[in-house]
Amino acid sequence: MIHKHNNGFTLIEMVIVITIMMLLVGIAAPSLGGLMHSERNSATREELDAIATAIMTFAEDTSSRPANLEDLYSSTTAGFGGPYVDDRFGGRHVAGKGFRYDGWGQAYQYELIGNTEVRITSAGRDQTFGTGDDLSRAVDVRPVLREISAARLRILNDAVTSYNATHLPDSPLPSSTSAAISTLVDAGLLPDSASFLKDAFGDTWIPSGSPVVSFRSTNFGLGTSDESVSNSDDDGSQAGDDDDDDDDDDDDDD
Repeated sequence: MIHKHNNGFTLIEMVIVITIMMLLVGIAAPSLGGLMHSERNSATREELDAIATAIMTFAEDTSSRPANLEDLYSSTTAGFGGPYVDDRFGGRHVAGKGFRYDGWGQAYQYELIGNTEVRITSAGRDQTFGTGDDLSRAVDVRPVLREISAARLRILNDAVTSYNATHLPDSPLPSSTSAAISTLVDAGLLPDSASFLKDAFGDTWIPSGSPVVSFRSTNFGLGTSDESVSNSDDDGSQAGDDDDDDDDDDDDDD
């Protein structure tokens, strides 16, 4: 008698194999999901840091903060030297939607706070703003504006000193800021009025003395160069400050 051997799987064997595969998938799925969310969390944090740095660079070039995220890529603001960001997510964005979106593919929330601050927020893993897993960065451009103002003030007060050395006591500077600066321009001591009428915060300089011997800013310091710098201390806010509402890190992404 010839015996025929069946090389295929029996129904029971197939059921057993499928069951084992399903068990393995069930075990692996949470780990894979956690790994994916951890990657998205890390990529979003990196992106927020890059955006914060871009905002400070924008401020250095334009003496202002960007009105929205789009301004970091394209803007008609005077002095704009960008783009300051790539039109992509740092090469790691799984959603592939660019710097405007977080690692989960949701648009960042961009807020202007006061006159100098910006907050950029990702809704995080649950994609809902205002919950515990939000990721955010607060950026204050005041240190940059103070630095620009201090440099501008040095030039202005040097011009005042030069003018007074030549024209006092016969022709003192006018007590009006705009008139005094126009006089300095006419004397060839300043290149133009528009660049020196105000500090980087947009506030008109305040004249000191009678006759005018210097100018000062309401935003920092007194009239001399050294005092301007020494009184323009950073208030502690830095580009990329981590104001995450959650105290978690990547270990909560399971």
